[in-house]
Amino acid sequence: MKPLVAAVAVLTALALCVPVQAQTPEIDALRARAEAGDAEAQFNLGFRYANGQGVPED
Repeated sequence: MKPLVAAVAVLTALALCVPVQAQTPEIDALRARAEAGDAEAQFNLGFRYANGQGVPED
């Protein structure tokens, strides 16, 4: 359930157009797919933020 909460938090931030600093080309590509509506990318991005994998833990 924790990854789902993280994914919702990331999507909320994206919906509010909160600027997010670029991390790596891989994270940038993942974020672009998430913003385009890719559910798997949204989940993975949220999971990475929840666990601090390639991005600051949030």
